[in-house]
Amino acid sequence: MESPIADYSGLASAIIAGLALLLSLVALVLGEIRNARQKTFVETQHELNERLLARELQSVQASNKADMGAKLIKMGKSNYRVKVWNQGEATARNVNIRIPADTSILTEREIEDKFPMEFMERHQSVELIAFVHMQTARKQAIEIVWDDDDAQGKSKTVYLTF
Repeated sequence: MESPIADYSGLASAIIAGLALLLSLVALVLGEIRNARQKTFVETQHELNERLLARELQSVQASNKADMGAKLIKMGKSNYRVKVWNQGEATARNVNIRIPADTSILTEREIEDKFPMEFMERHQSVELIAFVHMQTARKQAIEIVWDDDDAQGKSKTVYLTF
C-alpha cells in the first residue's frame, strides 16, 4: 500500500506544473500586450517625425519666398495712399508695379518715381499717392511683379477697394 504522502506529492507536482503553465500563459499574454503598445508607440513616433520633417521643409521653403501685398489706405479726410509691402520671409528683388488700363487712381509719374525697386526687405513698404474722386471705380486692380530666391518673375494681382 502506498503512503498518503506519495499521493499528495503527485498532486502537488501536478498543481505546481499547472500553476507554472498558467503563469507562463499570463506572461505570454502580457508580453503580447506590451509588444502591441510598443508597436503603436513606434508608429506614432514615426508619424510625428514625418510631420515635423514636413513642417521644417515648409519653413525652409517659406524662408526663400517673398510675398507682396498692397492696400489702399485713407489718410485724413480725402487723402489716399496705396501701400505696397513685402509680407514674406525673403527679400523681394526687382519689384515693379503694372497698372491695367482701367486703373485710374495711380499716375505713371508716381510709379516711375518709386519703381522698380531694387529690393524690398521683409516688412518693408512703400507708399504711393492715390488720386480718388467721385467717378473713381470702387475696385481698382494693380499687378505686383518681383523676383526672390524661390523664383523669378512672380506676380500677384491685388484689388484695391475703398
